[in-house]
Order: sequence, then C-alpha cells, then structure tokens
Amino acid sequence: KSVDEMISKLDQVADKLVFTEFEFPRAATAESLFGRSHLENKDISKNWEKFLQVTLPTLNKKELLVVTGSLYFLSEVKPVIVEYLKS
Repeated sequence: KSVDEMISKLDQVADKLVFTEFEFPRAATAESLFGRSHLENKDISKNWEKFLQVTLPTLNKKELLVVTGSLYFLSEVKPVIVEYLKS
C-alpha cells in the first residue's frame, strides 16, 4: 500500500490530521507521515495514548474521530478506546 496515496485520500476528507507513531520495527515516524501530508491543519502527537486521553473527552456529538493505521497499531489502540467507552 502506498503511504502517499493513503495520506492523499485522508487529506481530501479530513478537517484535521494528527500523526503519531508506535513501537514497531517497520512503522513510519510521525514526522515522516506529517511531511507527506499537504493538509494545512495537521499536527504531530508522538504519544498516541496521551492524545486519546486528552481528545476523547472533548469530542462533542457532532464530531468524529477516525483512528487509522496498520492492523498492529489498531490492535494497540482498540483496547484503550474500549476502556474509555466503558467509563
């Protein structure tokens, strides 16, 4: 899968992108992903877990947070979101 192609598609539909990273040998850095995006409203948050802890409680009913990435990344993120939704 072309990372540039995927980021280009996200650039077309997102109001804001936040790039992060996680511990995995083949994972791209947040800086590398950030540099490939042409969206003006973008940011880097190296600590994805802290980003979710701060962001999830602030979302209103009209906002949508989409988390995407590799299956390895999503397998780490899912339990954190599930735990937040239980509280």
